[in-house]
Amino acid sequence: MRKIFLWLSIVLLLPGSRALAGGWICQNQSNSLGKVVFVDTLKGWAVGGNRTILHTRDGGKSWVLQRSESRAGIGGICFVDSLNGWIVGGGGTIFRTRDGGKHWIRQESGTNQFLWEVTFRDTSNGWAVGDYETILHTTDGGSTWTTQMSGESYRHLYGIAFADSLNGWTVGCDDYWGPEFEYGIAYHTTDGGQNWEYSDAFTASGFVVGVIFVDSLNGWAVGGWADIDVGTMIFYTSDGGLQWEVQNVFGFMMGGLFFSDARNGWATACKGGMPYSGIILHTSDSGTTWNQQFLVEEDYDVFLSGVCFPDSNNGWVVGNCGRIMHTNNGGEDWDLQNGGMSKYLHLHDVSFVDQKNGWIVGHCVEGSHPPGILHTPDGGQNWEVQRSGTPLQGVCFVDINYGWAVGRSGAILHTTDGGNQWNEQGSGTKVMLEKVCFIDTLRGWTVGDSGVIRFTRDGGKSWFGQENGTSERLYDITFVDTSMGWIVGKDGTILHTGNGGREWLPQASGIECDLLGVCFKGSWNGWAVGDSGIILHTRDRGENWQKQESGTEVMLWDVSFLDSLSGWAVGDSGVILHTEDGGTSWFREEAGTRSRLEAVTMVDEENGWAVGGKATWWGGGATILKYTGPTYVKPEWASEVLPKRYWLEQNYPNPFNENTVIRYSLLVDRQGQSGDGGSRARTTSTSYVSLKVYNVLGELVETLVDERQRVGRYRVRWDASKVASGVYFCTLKAGSYRQTIKMVVLK
Repeated sequence: MRKIFLWLSIVLLLPGSRALAGGWICQNQSNSLGKVVFVDTLKGWAVGGNRTILHTRDGGKSWVLQRSESRAGIGGICFVDSLNGWIVGGGGTIFRTRDGGKHWIRQESGTNQFLWEVTFRDTSNGWAVGDYETILHTTDGGSTWTTQMSGESYRHLYGIAFADSLNGWTVGCDDYWGPEFEYGIAYHTTDGGQNWEYSDAFTASGFVVGVIFVDSLNGWAVGGWADIDVGTMIFYTSDGGLQWEVQNVFGFMMGGLFFSDARNGWATACKGGMPYSGIILHTSDSGTTWNQQFLVEEDYDVFLSGVCFPDSNNGWVVGNCGRIMHTNNGGEDWDLQNGGMSKYLHLHDVSFVDQKNGWIVGHCVEGSHPPGILHTPDGGQNWEVQRSGTPLQGVCFVDINYGWAVGRSGAILHTTDGGNQWNEQGSGTKVMLEKVCFIDTLRGWTVGDSGVIRFTRDGGKSWFGQENGTSERLYDITFVDTSMGWIVGKDGTILHTGNGGREWLPQASGIECDLLGVCFKGSWNGWAVGDSGIILHTRDRGENWQKQESGTEVMLWDVSFLDSLSGWAVGDSGVILHTEDGGTSWFREEAGTRSRLEAVTMVDEENGWAVGGKATWWGGGATILKYTGPTYVKPEWASEVLPKRYWLEQNYPNPFNENTVIRYSLLVDRQGQSGDGGSRARTTSTSYVSLKVYNVLGELVETLVDERQRVGRYRVRWDASKVASGVYFCTLKAGSYRQTIKMVVLK
């Protein structure tokens, strides 16, 4: 089986994001996808814009973002089995994985040209092609790459395929005279790439972006022109490339092509219109005739690109807006597995009332693409649009039924049935409303432009203004009870009320940059985030605000805390920050996107959501991430980041009031040497671990951990809100190792 990905793939694989790690998984990935490869019906990868690498191990039921250290766009991907794969891209980037993409290791290519495609015949022999007629070859899996050809700056190679171990073709275009005069080029080798000879077989085409062979005789090449409405030309050879003939000319642009054998193939295409539609075609006669199997029409442009069939029934197609489609009957029916939300959709706020029920609001940047309220009843596995119409900025639900959404022109929407029906409420203002906060089904507040604060005590039937002495834009609001509330806004504005908003008083933030998000846990501890990576913290209801070191300079849009210790902040460029000590130290968690994240909400230690997105012409759009809990450090024996011994650290803070964090390490030791009082007792990749809390009488208070765990560093939070003040002991047992620390609870 061989595959090619055509002009649309090139368009869709532009630079952008990194990949996901840690506890965040993708629930809607909207970066455009250009290429897809499956090694069987379960394991596959898709790559695309913003340096996205998606991987599935269950046939696409779930997709996770994988991490590479690449800072360049991805041009091509190749896997020879479920473990060994390569990606290539900008600046001569080449990465290899030996474990299915869990870890990607950089390889030296010897070039800084953009590499558009990579192919391997086995785990040793491979080629990569790119700009400036670059052809690279390796015989040792990429440990060393040698240049087989490098030429004119106006000639670019986009595809490469070998009919057998000696005969190969690489194709591209010559744009010396500009896009309107470009023509297809090709080079042919009969000695495994030692020598490449120019061929004029494809000069009838404006460019050639893909070539495939299914055996030593049958091959196809696809070309076209820069104008998407002109169409595509398919060339075919039945003699290993000695003769190429024009087989088909289509009136639309091909996106990807895949043949499972010499007769059966599938293609994706883009059909002109307003907007463009996506098409899936099928042939059973070697490409002589093509029949339309599926048409994808949306209220936005649909571009389908990569296609792959690991057998005659199961296939996948990828495209813009993170679209991944699957068939299990040879293409007769297709199901959407990921994406499909308009690339113009920006998500601004999120509200969850439990682990399953949540709502997201946003707007679209083009008037023809309606905004909406998204709802999930299953923790984000599926999202449905509840209402389209008014662009919305903020949302708040107090239970599974009662919710409010606010937005442009003073819009306030209200539901009493979980969003099945939304009704407009009169806000009494026409300014943009940014956020809304309700503490029960009756009392709520909303804030917005020009210092507007509106309040209701009857569930929104009537809204009243509250004086605050500022005309600055107000971005966020939070209340901890019916009396205590805070607002943040433009130029460092912080407002506080202790009487439900009857009186709002300014608090000194000490900064002049915009504050966009605020969160309080209890009436004393609070955090505010904003421009230039600012994080402020107060322990005294805001009488004093102190800066915390965030480690970033990007704009932070929102902040959410589970308790006085554990919190998250999100912002531009996919930044997610996490703290376990109330903000004394913040560390970066991998988001897997460089899209703006505008809102975050945490339900518990294993369930949270971050949303955002910023549309670009190559993709972007709606991004939904779910937090599934902390994860251990990667368990490779050779990793220098893993612990060298068992260790139970002193909890922090200590003494503490309600919550403290306990960290411990499970050692990496291949020698089994004892030392450090037995703290280097031998372990395998897993150990049976127990972490328990006792009182001074030796009575068990709580079991925090009681399971087998893999090698790595761990952290556990103990909620002591239900125990009395006093001294407690925490004991770690792992293998033959045992250690105890003393903890003090003060209330």
